[in-house]
Parts: sequence; structure tokens; C-alpha cells
Amino acid sequence: MKSLRSIIGCTAAGLVLLTACRNDAPKTGSPGKAAQTYMTYAYARDFEQFANAFIFASDTVEPDRHDANVRAVKEILDEKGDEFYLPTDSVAQIRILTEDIDETGQRAKVTLETVCHGGRRDTTVHDLVKTGDEWKFIEIK
Repeated sequence: MKSLRSIIGCTAAGLVLLTACRNDAPKTGSPGKAAQTYMTYAYARDFEQFANAFIFASDTVEPDRHDANVRAVKEILDEKGDEFYLPTDSVAQIRILTEDIDETGQRAKVTLETVCHGGRRDTTVHDLVKTGDEWKFIEIK
């Protein structure tokens, strides 16, 4: 299983994606639970929900930039998502290994482990930021 960070680079938007069982993202609670939910979206091929799990550095440049970024990410993943994610039925479990929230309570690093039915494992660290009462992946490049 490959990390999206190491594979996809969006051109004009300058996006580099981070990798990623419920339909609704947690509105409150832990960044680990949010990251776990968002990765479930990716494995379930719900790329619109997955793309909406991000805050992009370019979102602050212009008011409608976020929607354009989400559309760009969704289009890329609709086209190439099978190259990056296993099918949901291959994933046995997405485990939260670590969850480190900074002293401000606004940023976190979460380590997730994806365990497949065949025993294959992948560990990925995700950066998250709190926006309102939600935790989102942050793309700062």
C-alpha cells in the first residue's frame, strides 16, 4: 500500500495529498477517530467525503479555493484511486496507534495502522488541524 503523499502531486492547485466505517465524520472527539473515519472513506472509494476531510494551504488564498481543491482531489482519486487504496473488503481494521495533540489543542499527529485480511500492514502518520469542532487532515505544502 503506497502513501498518497509519495505518489500524487496536483499541478495547478499545488496539492499533495496525505493518505488516508461510518458515513458521518465525527464533529467532536479525538483526531484519531476523525483520521480513522476519513481513511475509511478512502478505502470505501467515497472520494468526495475523503477530499472534504482536508484543509489545504491554498484555501486561505481565495474564498472559493477549498471547493475547487476538493473537486480536483476527487477527480484525481476517481481516476486513479484504485492505484492507491485497497478495497474496503480487503481491510480488516484501521487502528489508531498514536494520537499526539499539541499544547494549543488545535493540531495533532495521528499514526494509523491499516491491517488487511491477508495480514499485510501499513502504518502512516497524519497531520490534523482542528477547525471549529472538527478535526481535518491538513495539507500545508
